Amino acid sequence: MNSKDALSHQDLTGDPEGLENPDPRGFVVGLEPSADSEELAMLRLQVAQSRDLERAWRAVSETARDLTVLREPESVLQAIVERSRALLGSHLGWIAGPEVDSKDELVVLAINGVTTEWAQLMRVAQGRGAAGYVRRTRSPFATADYFAEERVIHDEQIDAILRGEGVKSMVAVPMLSGTDVIGVLVLADRVARDYTHPDIATLGMLAAHAVVAVRNAQAHAQTRKALQQAEDSNQLLQHQTQVLELAAQAHERLTSLVAQGGTQVDVCRTVASLLDAEVVLVDGADSVLCSAGPDGASVSQGGSVLNPWLQELQVHAALDDSRLSGRSVAIAAPAGRQGRLAAIVGGSRLLGGLIVLSATPLSEVAMRTLERSAIVMALVLLAPRLTVEAQAADSAQLLADLLHPLRVGSAELAGLAATRGLALGAVSVLALLELAAQGNTAGTTPKSVQRRLQTRWAGSRALVCELDGRVVVLCPDLQPMALRHALQKALDERPRLAVLGLISAPCESLAMLPGRFASLHKSLALVRTLMSEHPSSMGSIRLVDELAPFVATFGSAQPDGATSPQTFIDATIGVLLAHDQARGTKLASSLLMYFDLGCNAKEAAARLEVHVNTLNNRLATASALLGAFDMPGRRLSLHLALQLHELRAPQ
Repeated sequence: MNSKDALSHQDLTGDPEGLENPDPRGFVVGLEPSADSEELAMLRLQVAQSRDLERAWRAVSETARDLTVLREPESVLQAIVERSRALLGSHLGWIAGPEVDSKDELVVLAINGVTTEWAQLMRVAQGRGAAGYVRRTRSPFATADYFAEERVIHDEQIDAILRGEGVKSMVAVPMLSGTDVIGVLVLADRVARDYTHPDIATLGMLAAHAVVAVRNAQAHAQTRKALQQAEDSNQLLQHQTQVLELAAQAHERLTSLVAQGGTQVDVCRTVASLLDAEVVLVDGADSVLCSAGPDGASVSQGGSVLNPWLQELQVHAALDDSRLSGRSVAIAAPAGRQGRLAAIVGGSRLLGGLIVLSATPLSEVAMRTLERSAIVMALVLLAPRLTVEAQAADSAQLLADLLHPLRVGSAELAGLAATRGLALGAVSVLALLELAAQGNTAGTTPKSVQRRLQTRWAGSRALVCELDGRVVVLCPDLQPMALRHALQKALDERPRLAVLGLISAPCESLAMLPGRFASLHKSLALVRTLMSEHPSSMGSIRLVDELAPFVATFGSAQPDGATSPQTFIDATIGVLLAHDQARGTKLASSLLMYFDLGCNAKEAAARLEVHVNTLNNRLATASALLGAFDMPGRRLSLHLALQLHELRAPQ
């Protein structure tokens, strides 16, 4: 008997053995009508109960056999409801149980015999209604008048649904699995009905068989699910193995290309061939460096026709997304193509990106290949930079050795210098720089000054190193004034780096470098002292020849000593400076120009862009304040004081 036949009401109510409505006279032979009527009624009741019990056991046995062929839990539950309703001849029945993701409510898991759709959607809080009572007490429940029943906690919504179905009486039994109630089997009738103990016992036995069938069905479903999961895992493993193998082959091909000295054009061509797509290499400014067609053959250098498309697309936002995620990202592409981008990162620097334009979306293998290609391209782009950095480190060490008095004369060092184009008798200029007190950001360091100058003069014979928190520059190609101009131009680039610096006179041989370096240290201390009163004089780079008189006079003086520069200025031209400050005149600058030009009033007036009479009036006022300055000794003191004041003034 199949499950469908098992649920036929006719099979359950058939009477092949003549047990239904038998002739009671066949069981009471020998009893005369005059016998005690009470004993006859009792005997008839016992016979009827025996027949009902036998029929119930047979129906339960058939039901248990039929349930074993069902494999889906939903089918088992529905079969239980239909069989139970047929056995007891009830109008409707259902199974209530906890929802999968909630233990606070009972829902209808299977239902049969209802006339309204609302009954199929019944949902009640645990502890309410007949199902809640049975689940709470783990015992059967029967009533001939459900709505008058005081043992249950009524739910207005559920009662309204049951009234709509015309329910009058109800019986319910628990579906027990050990101590757990996995559901409640409920039957209801639209007429008042007293459910007998055999009815409840039959329903209970059916519920017990149903629990076994449900557990078997659940175990079967779990086994089938586990087998399916194993099959899915096996397929996924095979797929991932294939992905790894293909990605490894692509990676091996790319790394072999780089090991053989391949360029960025070679990498673009190889990636385009691997992915059968167009590949575009862009830098961090969204400019095309090169591109390759799907066949890997048609390659174009910078200035590709894709530039307008890239400008409209604003690739930089996609580059940032890819760099932060560490994976490739989808990107808008021209009509008819799919775009994907992988950022090229070297350390913390964004070097650019690889863009793939394909006819169809990239597979997982293709995306992995693209991301590996971006890593390989980073090596290609970084290789020249790493070479430059290595050369810069070698140059810095060479300069540090040349400045050391115990190493400058060694043959080995002379040989290393010769490889950089520095012969022993080569003329060179030395510069010493230190960060100014103000004018720099918090992250500015001597190393940042060194890196900027090394980048600026990469490929030249200039040497740059950092020693004791200062930057030293050795330049054999420029004279002092030209070197000062080149340094100031390099340091003024954004972001501006403010330094105090000195440039030596030309050194006629490498052997002079240690002595000149020591002299620059002494002179730089004086420059720092001169600028201490005016920290806004940032970025000052002076020639050591300009400071020669002051180094000789104040080189070893302390800032607060009796012979300090400020003391000398105040004693010599203090009254003149006070006059300029109080009245806004320019007597000091006019007198300095007059002395600088050998006391030539006409030329000094032209340089100052004033009439010669104006200059003469200024000189007369200065003479009245300072006294006569036509004596050579007096003129020298005034000239030194004016020059020293100009050095200390903000630029």
